[in-house]
Amino acid sequence: MSKIFQFLFELINSDIIIAVVASSLAIFSGRFVYLKQKEYEEVQKRYLTNCIDLLCNNNDQVLAIFKHNWARSLQLIKQFRDADLIMKDEDYNNQFIPFDYTLTKIVPFERLKRLLNDNIFYEYSQQLWVFVDNSYSIFERDFKMALSHYINSDEKDSNLKKRIYDTYHKELVNLFDESRKFYVIIAMLTKISKFLEKEKFSYKKIYSFHKNNDIIEIVKNTKTHFKENINI
Repeated sequence: MSKIFQFLFELINSDIIIAVVASSLAIFSGRFVYLKQKEYEEVQKRYLTNCIDLLCNNNDQVLAIFKHNWARSLQLIKQFRDADLIMKDEDYNNQFIPFDYTLTKIVPFERLKRLLNDNIFYEYSQQLWVFVDNSYSIFERDFKMALSHYINSDEKDSNLKKRIYDTYHKELVNLFDESRKFYVIIAMLTKISKFLEKEKFSYKKIYSFHKNNDIIEIVKNTKTHFKENINI
């Protein structure tokens, strides 16, 4: 009888040990999964939400400033062509949005540089900022001064009016064509973001992100586009 009790006691103890071990493993496994998921989320937040997505949004807003100013200029030059005598100062004063320098934050570009092992998107974005800032000067200073001078002058020279219209209409066409080359920045960043959206990256794995063949190709194509379209 004592042997039976001893056997049952050992059996109970072994079951307890197994249960404790199993429970410990479950807790450890759950903790590990939690920490890995948290790491994935931190990496995505750092390099997608607070880097690529932010840069896409900022550059989109920069281009939106240009589009607003360009569209308003086109409206005004057509109004000038068709009805300059009834135009007033308020029609062309305070019509344009200045460049917003808060959209040029450097930190996201530094993160992107570490991610891609390349600084091409910062170099390209700098050219976009210069373009939009310079175009604002054309709209706000040159364009507005030409209209104001003609409208407020006592003599109305139809030939001068035509030259003003032709000059600035051509300028608007050229600016619109030039702006199109900057949309590649957002297009290429969006392509990169898809890799971060569809795959989970640890901090260790993200350091090799730039070695991905598709990423190498995107960076290469961006550099080619930059070289072909930007004169520095």
